[in-house]
Amino acid sequence: MIGLMWPEGSESDPASAAQKLRPVPEPSAAASEEQPAPDASPAGTLPVDDPRSQSGNAEVALSAVPALLNTFAMCAAESAESCPEAAVDGVGMPTDGLAILGSDASTASLVDDYGDVAVVKLTPVEADDTTAEQQMIVLERREQKWLVRDIYDVAHQPG
Repeated sequence: MIGLMWPEGSESDPASAAQKLRPVPEPSAAASEEQPAPDASPAGTLPVDDPRSQSGNAEVALSAVPALLNTFAMCAAESAESCPEAAVDGVGMPTDGLAILGSDASTASLVDDYGDVAVVKLTPVEADDTTAEQQMIVLERREQKWLVRDIYDVAHQPG
């Protein structure tokens, strides 16, 4: 059995009794006039730097995938060794797989989101396409732009 100890007194409302335990400081009138409240932002959006805006980060990362794949396809068509428009410095250009076939060759699904890093799985659009294996791409957000940090093939599972 779990019990709570409330402050002594005649408070019948647990919320007001809890307020006595942890008083919340009142903001000064001058401070509230100078700065808008954190929730008061244009059109109900949160600033990008606000940690509460991270929940929509996954959707933004996923929406960046088609443009990144099309850029990789363009770099592959030019036989480039790297693709700085779509990849983090030092990431080499893949030589095969879905990542260089463009956005029409695959569907992207979010595997995990870590804030400024997201993992996306690429699956071939054609279910019977045996030449294109599934691939994972790791995206990293740098200066408000999503770039590819890593690309690797998904291992075949015994079936």
